[in-house]
Amino acid sequence: MAFGAQCYAGVMPVGNDYAAVVRAFVALLDRTFGDRLLSVAVFGSVARGDARPGSDIDLVAVLRDGAGAAYRDVVPAVLALRAMEPYAAMARRGWYPGPYPIFWDESEIDDHIGILLEIHDAGEVIVDRTGALHAALARLERRIATAGIRKVGLPGGGYFWDMGAGWRSHQADVA
Repeated sequence: MAFGAQCYAGVMPVGNDYAAVVRAFVALLDRTFGDRLLSVAVFGSVARGDARPGSDIDLVAVLRDGAGAAYRDVVPAVLALRAMEPYAAMARRGWYPGPYPIFWDESEIDDHIGILLEIHDAGEVIVDRTGALHAALARLERRIATAGIRKVGLPGGGYFWDMGAGWRSHQADVA
């Protein structure tokens, strides 16, 4: 199944070249992993719309049947992206938007609450063939409501996640 049916073109708040680079990279991920590619989400500065010339592209890719060799397998896709026009156009202006995918096995989604919080807060699910990533975000939403998880802004623009009283990392999979 090609990713195009599940890719929401132009939904990222960055209405510029970053969106084109992300779409191109997701297409390369689809070509590289085929039916093993279940979900892709972008988060970080690109998803928030405040990317700068040195910003990378933070992505999560959920794979069926293990993510162990994915970091080796994705290298040709990263190199191919650098030769494509969306990336080249940004590079000509001094922007080098390197994609930094994080790979998860489908069984690990709930184990990564920090990144799930980032996706929930200001990320974008681009592909979700099985609905597993959206389901994990829905579980997280319930957890936010019941546990009092909140994003706390800091002077100067930073923030941290207050996980609420009594939080333990193994509780991330609350149904």
